[in-house]
Amino acid sequence: MPIATCENCGETVNLPLGTELCQKCRLEEIEIFRSVREYVWEHPGCTVEEVAKETEIRERVILRFVRQGRLKIRE
Repeated sequence: MPIATCENCGETVNLPLGTELCQKCRLEEIEIFRSVREYVWEHPGCTVEEVAKETEIRERVILRFVRQGRLKIRE
């Protein structure tokens, strides 16, 4: 595994190819995604701004989930 810097926390670690986050940040992202997904499921038609406000998760993180195709939401 090549040595790289975690995109989230900046820690220098061995990251598998195609991975941008360290193990700790990946686990945190999984929990964040679950929170966002649950909110979107319970509030169909919500906007990114609404999800960010209600879940206290930054809009850029939510938009990253949308760009990755992991989440469908109105922008």
